[in-house]
Amino acid sequence: MTRTKHALIWAAGIIAFALLGAFGFVPQDIAKYGVIALPALAAVSVFSQRSGASCGKAGA
Repeated sequence: MTRTKHALIWAAGIIAFALLGAFGFVPQDIAKYGVIALPALAAVSVFSQRSGASCGKAGA
């Protein structure tokens, strides 16, 4: 999965979580901190992905 697709999935999840919090389906305390924590988790997840290309050292 490309970084762009991965980021878009995270973005959709964050927006959905924020909407659920706004309409009262998620408790207000959880929604308040979840909207802060989810983007941080998304950034770590997206930027820690490695590309599928080999580094050229695989030769046996």
